[in-house]
Amino acid sequence: MAEYYLDIETTGFDPNIEKIISIQFQQINSKTGKTLGDLTILKEWESTEKEILTKFIDKLNPKSNFSFIPIGFNLSFEFKFLKVKSQKLLKIDLENFLYHDMPKIDIKDTYIMMRENMFKGSSLDSFVGKKWSNSMVPKWYREENYKQIEMYIEDETNRFMDGYQFLRKHLPTLLTKYKE
Repeated sequence: MAEYYLDIETTGFDPNIEKIISIQFQQINSKTGKTLGDLTILKEWESTEKEILTKFIDKLNPKSNFSFIPIGFNLSFEFKFLKVKSQKLLKIDLENFLYHDMPKIDIKDTYIMMRENMFKGSSLDSFVGKKWSNSMVPKWYREENYKQIEMYIEDETNRFMDGYQFLRKHLPTLLTKYKE
């Protein structure tokens, strides 16, 4: 089993008209939750959207359910873009794999429960206190401020991993308390 932090950056919210500008992932130790190796950032501005999608799908390996287990926050956003773009650009249908076959861990639901089931305000920003909002990414992209996007991605990844490791440490104690 290989667990990976997964996130994408896009120029907007609609995968039919917007594009993926980066796909980032980093392997996570399945026992400790700590990162293994470097963060990989596939950058559209250094190639094309089709090329970064092809490289990512090769890593994802849809023929093997457990070779890439994504861990993230609101993975449905990533999956929506990956599904639409892989169909449009690569003529590959990933819908069943992404939504049914592939195991995944999305911490958004856990965070919502931590907030007493409040959906409003349950963003990654409010959970881990990122330096910048993701709403800045399309602006930086239009300005060709790619270094800022990379800094944002690195900050977001580090803060996500801190939050994920916190959950990994403290959630098992809840199970113990529940069983008492």
